[in-house]
Amino acid sequence: MLAGCGAHHAAGPPSPPVSRYCGTPPGGLQVATEWLRTRDGVRLYTATAGKGDTTLVLAHESGGVGLCGWLPVMAHLAQHGIHTVAFDFRGVSPSDIPRSEAKFQNLGPDLQAAIDAAGTKHVFLMGASMGGAAAITFGPALHGIDGIVNLSGELNLPTSHLDAIANASKLRVPLLIVASRDDPYLDASDAGKLSRVSGSSDTKLILLPGRYHGWDMLDIAPMRKQLWAQILAWVAAH
Repeated sequence: MLAGCGAHHAAGPPSPPVSRYCGTPPGGLQVATEWLRTRDGVRLYTATAGKGDTTLVLAHESGGVGLCGWLPVMAHLAQHGIHTVAFDFRGVSPSDIPRSEAKFQNLGPDLQAAIDAAGTKHVFLMGASMGGAAAITFGPALHGIDGIVNLSGELNLPTSHLDAIANASKLRVPLLIVASRDDPYLDASDAGKLSRVSGSSDTKLILLPGRYHGWDMLDIAPMRKQLWAQILAWVAAH
């Protein structure tokens, strides 16, 4: 079924367990790993957890932590009957580090490969910080998603060749933007600007107090329980 959806499973040695890179998953979370191959030939390290007919594909922040930073989120979503697919972008070990500069700059195939591997009735893309900026930058060209959740994804990240503000107007799928009012990377003003230029007729903006950024809003922010309830309700409604 996955092959029919366009997912390409990389040949070669089995993928190492997530504990090799991330330590023991929280809350007894059961995590399976595999290698995916993008359409331009890059091998991605991928982790999946949870069961259900809805998948959240999780695109990670920058900073070297990679998919490990999603494990608490994966545990929470598994408890709510949601399947998750997290992956390390190209350039983040143990995923491939392309020698070609052109390949290194294009994160779109990574997102599509993870989406294609979801294998469920409903698929949403959720990105944190850089991952959120990538989701909006490449979102207009992605297929097979029911919506995008952007957690503090910046308007543009020139060093990562991401320009969310320039591509947001081309979006047509539902978009949920979550930001903290005083986040130095995506404050209330920038989040409002992104919301206003969105080409999706179904765009929602949630603003939290403070400076919490990316997945910290889900993991440690004082209002995380209320935020989780809003995100889960949004996913269920779409």
